[in-house]
Formats: sequence, C-alpha cells, structure tokens
Amino acid sequence: VHIPGTDEGPDERESLVSVPMFDGERVLGVITIGKFDAAFSADDLEKLTVFARQAEIAVKRARNAEELARSEKTYRSLYETTLALADSTDLEFVIGVICDQATRLLDSIYCTYFTYDPEDCVLVPFYSNAPVEREAILDFRVPLGVGLSGKVAADRAGAYSNYTDPDRPVVHVEGTDGGPDEVESVISCPVMDSVNLLGVITIGTENQVYTDSDLAKLSVFTRLASIAIKRAENRQALERSENTYRTLYETTMTLADETELEKVLGKIADNAQHLMDAHFCNILTFDAGEGVLTPIYTTAPSSKDEIMQFRVPLGVGLAGKVAQERRGAYSNYCDPDRPVVHIEGTDSADEHRESVLAEPILDGETLLGVFLIHALDRVFTDDDLVKVRVFARLTFIALKRTQYIQALSSSEERFRQVAASSGDWIWEVDAEGRYTYASPVVEQVLGYTPDDVIGKHFYDLFVPEEREEVKRAAFEAFARKEPILKFENRNVHKDGRVVILETNGVPLLSEDGALLGYRGLDRDVTEKRRAEELLRSSEERYRSIWNKSPIGICLSDRHGECTMVNPALAAMLGYEEEELIGRKFYDLIAAEEPGQMGRLLEETLDTQIYQDKLSLFSGRLTELLFIKKTGEELPVEVKIDFITRGESVQYMISLVTDITERKRAAEALANYSANLEREVEAKTAELSTARRFLREVIDASPDLVTVADAEGRLEILNRAATAATGYTEEELRGKPMDTLYFDRDREVLGEMTRRLTSGLPSTVRQFDLRTRDGSPFPVELSVSPLVDPEGEYTGSVAVGRDIRELEGLRRALSQSEKLAATGKLAADIAHEVNNPLAIINNYIQIAKRGLEGSGEPSYAPGDTAKTIGIIEEEVQRIARIISGLLDFYRPESAYIEKTDVNQLICDLLMLVSIQLEKAG
Repeated sequence: VHIPGTDEGPDERESLVSVPMFDGERVLGVITIGKFDAAFSADDLEKLTVFARQAEIAVKRARNAEELARSEKTYRSLYETTLALADSTDLEFVIGVICDQATRLLDSIYCTYFTYDPEDCVLVPFYSNAPVEREAILDFRVPLGVGLSGKVAADRAGAYSNYTDPDRPVVHVEGTDGGPDEVESVISCPVMDSVNLLGVITIGTENQVYTDSDLAKLSVFTRLASIAIKRAENRQALERSENTYRTLYETTMTLADETELEKVLGKIADNAQHLMDAHFCNILTFDAGEGVLTPIYTTAPSSKDEIMQFRVPLGVGLAGKVAQERRGAYSNYCDPDRPVVHIEGTDSADEHRESVLAEPILDGETLLGVFLIHALDRVFTDDDLVKVRVFARLTFIALKRTQYIQALSSSEERFRQVAASSGDWIWEVDAEGRYTYASPVVEQVLGYTPDDVIGKHFYDLFVPEEREEVKRAAFEAFARKEPILKFENRNVHKDGRVVILETNGVPLLSEDGALLGYRGLDRDVTEKRRAEELLRSSEERYRSIWNKSPIGICLSDRHGECTMVNPALAAMLGYEEEELIGRKFYDLIAAEEPGQMGRLLEETLDTQIYQDKLSLFSGRLTELLFIKKTGEELPVEVKIDFITRGESVQYMISLVTDITERKRAAEALANYSANLEREVEAKTAELSTARRFLREVIDASPDLVTVADAEGRLEILNRAATAATGYTEEELRGKPMDTLYFDRDREVLGEMTRRLTSGLPSTVRQFDLRTRDGSPFPVELSVSPLVDPEGEYTGSVAVGRDIRELEGLRRALSQSEKLAATGKLAADIAHEVNNPLAIINNYIQIAKRGLEGSGEPSYAPGDTAKTIGIIEEEVQRIARIISGLLDFYRPESAYIEKTDVNQLICDLLMLVSIQLEKAG
C-alpha cells in the first residue's frame, strides 16, 4: 500500500492505522496514520477513533455551515427576486432579475428565458444574461422537441444534462465561451400557468453537474416567472380592457354627439383600427338589389379610390361568406391550409402575413353590411371577434339612426310642404294661449310672418269689438280641455281687412293630465261665407226665375211623380200648382202620342238607366202633345234632363214651352223644308271637305305658314313657305324648325319657344329665313301655341309675312317725308320772302305815283327818301333771310318791343293799299 506523497523509508518498514468517519449511515471520509519501523496497537486504534469522532464533528459542522450559506444564498436570491416582482411592473426587468438570481444561485455562467409562440410553435428568446453574443442568442428560434429547451417545452417537465452523463449527447448553447462542449452542463425548466406553456428558463455552466436539488430550485424561479408573466398579461389585459372601454366610450360619445354619418363611421373605423392594432378597416353596406357589398368608408393608407370601387358578391372572400352566413369569422395568416386573402390597397408586407376579421352588420335577420378589419403579422382571436361585434353594432346604430334622421327629415319636410301647401294655417299655443308655432301659411291668411305671430296671444288678432266675447268662449274650452271644432272667429289682417277663420284644435296634455296647450289649424272661410251669401242670393234669384219664368218647369222623382211645378206650367195646362203635385208627368202626355213617349219615360224612370232610352230624352228638345185640364190638346216642346246617382235616375227636370204659335209659324215655313234639307246636305258636304279646305286656305295664304310639333319638328309648310325657302314640304317635314333660321337668330327663336311652352304670349319679331341656297328672306314672324283640350302644349304655328315690299314702302315713305319737309321749308321761305317783296312793291308803286304827280294816299309817308329807306330795309330783310338759309333754316325767336299803334296802322295800310286798289 503506497500513498503518494510519503517519501520516508521503504514500504515494508511502514505501519498504517485507519478509522472511518460517519454521518449516521453515510460515510464522510477516513483518517489514516502511518509510521516506519514501529507497529500500531489496538490502543492506538481507539485513540485514532477519538480523533475520527472529532473530525466527524468538524466535517459535519463545516458542511452545515456550507448548507446554511447555500440556504441563505437561496433565500436571499428568492427574496430579492420576490422584491423585484413586488416592486416593478416592467416584465423585462423582472425576468432579468429572475435570470440573474437563478444564475447566481446555481453558480452558473448564463441564463436565458424563452417565450413560447403558439402560432409558430417555437421558443423565442426574451432575455439572456449570457456574457457574450447576447444579440445572436436573442435571434434564436428553438422548435419544440429540439435541444434540451425544446424537449422540456414539448414534455412540459424540467430536466438537466450534465457533462458527466454517460452517452450524453453534446449540448452546446451559443454564447458560452469557456471550456469544450463536453464539459458543459445545462438545466431547463418550463414556465407554466395552470394549463398552458408560457416559456422555458434554461441555465448553463461548465465543469459542474446539476442535481435534482438544482432542478427544484430552478422550478421556484420558473414559478416566480410565471407569476410575473401572468401579472404582466393581466396588466396588459386590464390596459386593453381600459383601452377597449375608453375607445367604446369615445365611439359612443361620438355617436351621441355627431349626426353626420361619415364622421361617425370615421370615428368608429379609426377606433376599431386602433383597438385591434390593425392595418386598416373597411365598412361595407349591402345592396340587396344587386346582391353585393359596397364600401362606404375605409381607413386604408393608400388606394382608397380603388377600394371604394369594390363590389363584393355574396359568398366571395371572407366578407362575402360572412355576409352570406350572417355570422362573424376571421382568417389568420398562420392558419394551416389557409387560402391567400389579399385586399387591394394594402401596400406593405407580404399578403401571406395578412389576417382578416369580418363581422356582419345586422338589423334582426336583415343584412345591412359587413365590418372588416385587416391586420399584418398578427392573428385574430375570438376575443377580437367579440370586440368587433361591438363596433359592428355601433355601426348598425349609426346606419339606423341615419335612416331614422333621414326619415324624420323627410317627414318634417313633408309636414312643412303639407303645411305650406294645404292652405290651412297650422299652429300650436301654450296653456296661456301664446303661439309657440305657426306654419308659413299664416302669411297667406293674415299677412304676418311666423316670427310676427309667435309669442302673441291668439286673441290679439281678433276684431277688437268681438275680442273679449270670443276670448271668453275660447278659454271656456281651454278650461274643459275639450277639442275646439269649427270655432269661427273674425281676425284683423295685417292690411286691416277682416278675415273670417274657422278654428279646429285638440288639447295637448301632460302625462298627469295637465293642459300644456292646443294644436290645430285655422282655415280662411271668408270666401266661403261670401259664397254662401251669394248662394242664398242665387237661390232667391233662381226662385224668382222659377216663379216668373214664362217656360213651364216640372221636377219629377224617380217614379215620374211631379214634386215641384212652376206657375207657368200650371197656367199653361189650366191647373193649380197643388193639383199637379203627385201626378205622373207622363200622364200629361196625349195617349195617342207617336212613339208612346209616356211608356218609354215610365220604363226609364222605373228601371236602371239604359243609354239607348235616355238618349231619346236627355238634353234634347222633343215636341209632344199635352192634355190640358179642359181636355184640349196643347202642342209643347219639352226638354228633359235626368239627375242620376250611380246607375239610377233620381229626378227628372222637364222644361215645357208652349209652341202653339210656333207650330202655326212652322206651317207657314213648310214650303221651305226641302230647301232646308238641301242646305243641310250642303253643310254636311262642306264639313266633309273642311280639312281640305283648311289646307287650301293655308296654301292660299300669301303669308308663310309653318306648323311644328311639341319637339319643334316641322309638320306642315304652305306653298308660300316652300316657294320662299326653295324647299319642298317633304324635304323639311320632321326636321327641326331652326333649319329655316340663321345661327344668329336661334337664341331669340329659342326664347320665343320657351315663352310659348310656359304659357306666355309670344311677340312679333323680324327674322331672316335661310333659303335653300343660303340667302336671307326677310319676314315678320308671329308664333302662336297649339294646345290640346286639356290645355297641354302640343306644338306651334308660325306665320311669317314677306316684308320685302313693306321695306320698299318704308323707304318710299321716308323719301316722301323728306320731300314734304323740303316743301314745307320752301313754303316757309316763300312766305318770309313774299312779305318784304310785297312791301317793296307797294312802296315802289307809291313812289311811282308821287313821281307821276298823281298824288300820294293820306297814309303815305310823304317823303320819298323815307319811302326809299323802307324799301332798303325790306331788301336787307330779304338778304338776312337768304343769309340764314345758308347757315341752315332755324326759326327766329319772337321778341317784344314798344311801337306806335298809329304808325303801325299806317304801315299796314301802305302794305296792302295796292292790293286793295286792284281788288276794287
């Protein structure tokens, strides 16, 4: 037995004594003592045993101290980790503390926490405290079942792999830089909640082995990690919940405050996109007529115009299928065998990374549309479907509210239109009788605007002298809270005239029966009352006519019995009026009357109306023989009309005229009957040729006549029109009227046509017609409308007068007026010149007599020089006239001056003396 390290003496001179050390049944070690050239005894063994016991105590105490230190280290690590978990809500920080404390407690080199991605079924590093290549480690993706971490995740149970294990496969984790792979040990433990795998914590070291105790310690840290992760998830869920409810609250407030549909849908879509962390959102409505979904709003970042042009048929794509099945669904990019879903307008990411969620917008069982969410690189869950269902419901509320608002607006508009067009003034008053509403018709009825009336009491408009009495009657109805029916009241119009209104109203009551006011309408019955007054006057007038008419009148009931006869008929037949009442009208007809008129009348009255029988009497004059009370026959002319109800005769009105004198005159005219028949035949022939004659008349007219239909297409042109334009009627028939007009006149022609179609009178205008060769043909054109019996516009007739000759006459007239003006000017000149010439002539004659010695008249100036001076003045006067003509004729203005009347008379006598002498 040789113990290395002993260097004294040969082996055969060495003695040994050895004692074991125990901890209960477990061996702690051995104490061995050796010496040379001496032997040990039993006593030495006992002594060494005492030392062994002491060594046992020392070893156990040391080991207890180490265990205590390890325990303190463990609890300190767990304490610090628990403090971090309690004090911090930052998941990455807490996970870092857990990994650092686990690394320290297990005397390891590194620790990595992997989160589990259930979509890709891989472990993704979340945190690592590896001393090197940390970024590379965080890029790892560890599939389930691969490596110790993957196997632990797959088995949901912790495990370790020591470098000392026999046949241990090499396990190497990047980032460890000490020692070869063969000396690296790894321990891994899953992080779980009650059911689901959340992740894995993996720890590695070198030249050290892990035990079950280490696995137990690591499981504590995984539990703390689970608590931290769940707390973080709960906090995130709480934040999401708060965000969800905040978003829904904001959306609901928008729905409550905003009524414009586009703004509400925009808020709903934006909030849904934000809450769902989506790429964009589409809202589509369902067109039941075409069976397609049509976008009405999108939050897509681009290609919005293309998206808004989509039409999605039922059953096509996720939106179409959801619409068809009336049930929400989603399609995630990671779903196995998922067909590619790509929506135009997404301009980023691979379409294979796009997830789509759709929820139908329903009104009961009726489909209104689909709410569609698109997301990139994320998956949707049932929780997302529940959230989107809320947004779909809000969208339904927005759409329905818009429909209700539109319906309400339409109803209000209809009410306003009805109120404005009904002719009745609709109003509301409060319990004190103040107007709170008045329709615009009040301005038509009373001349006041609604603003003028609102705030006034209804009795403020009454006629002053009747106000108190009518007011009292109205408030008595208010007190009884009873409807107001046909309550007539006289009101003062804004222009001062009196308007009679018929008021109808109903009380407005609160839930507890208190009177809130009245609502009703006022109808202007002023004209109705006037009409009633006129009707009374008319009845009196017609009664006067009835009594004073020279024509006999009889009113019979449906049985032919006379119910009323006027005095003329009674006198005509020699009866009293009372004697004829109740008698059959047809009993008054002679029995031998041809055609048995009485029997026919009786059948007509006693049976349903037969048109062939009524046509024998209704509205026609019939000659009959009546039997007077004396038995004499009386030739009469009877006109019978029937008052019917449905298909039954109710009354018969008979107008009876005594034609005795007419019959006598008719006998005198019998000789002319043949001529009368021939004349009737001629008239018949004339009527049969009326159309041809009318056409001949149109063609014979020297004026140009054209007829166009309601669309302005030519139908008729007379000969004058075709001769003037050079076209044939067949060439122009069916062509527009403006074919015959130049472009410069089309606007004026169009205005004339618009006036005709609007019922306004046309005017006479001058136009140049465009002939076939393009030359103008001047006409004076008048256009008149053609209407059917209902007054509808059916076309127009244009009459054009050739004004070429008229233009010549106008020019000749203008020339004649110029010549007349020239003649007048010549006459005025002759008048102005003749006067001074006559004066000159007279004074020359006076001067001549003076020279001949025959003597001068007593009124002569007696001075030859003065006479010559007068002649000279007149000559100068003529010169001035001629000078004025050179400057153009302009009358001289009159002036007033003082003169000697005697001298003036002498001058006049001198002026006319010669003419007086010549006249004898």
